Amino acid sequence: MLNPKIELQIAAQQTENLSKQLQAESCLLSTSKTIQNAYSPAAWIRHFMIQRSVIRGMAINRMVAAGKTMAEIQAETNCTTSEIAAYKAWNTMYAKSFGLSIQPPKPGKNGKVSKKRQTKYEADMAFLKSCGIQVEEEEAV
Repeated sequence: MLNPKIELQIAAQQTENLSKQLQAESCLLSTSKTIQNAYSPAAWIRHFMIQRSVIRGMAINRMVAAGKTMAEIQAETNCTTSEIAAYKAWNTMYAKSFGLSIQPPKPGKNGKVSKKRQTKYEADMAFLKSCGIQVEEEEAV
């Protein structure tokens, strides 16, 4: 069984890199008339809806981890109880399924792991590592 762990230093570096990239892109979008016209209103709205959703989810899960009550979270985020519950469930759902999605590929009928599956697995593991997620194999109990 595989056991994912967050390497906080790498995760912090990647978060900082993503923040810089987002800030640079946002700056270009707000200052460059040429780039602003490249987006349709629908694409622009979708961009902001996704960004708002990610930020809310991060904030809510941070507050939950800090032990804040539902009322405190509502006061800080202006989210409804059902929105907060949905973000909490979303975080738990992915936390549970995460371990299942990083199992090494199993051999096929011929007893070998296909090159395609092995390559995908290695790419997934490299991506996780770049995000600060270290995956180690747990000893069987």
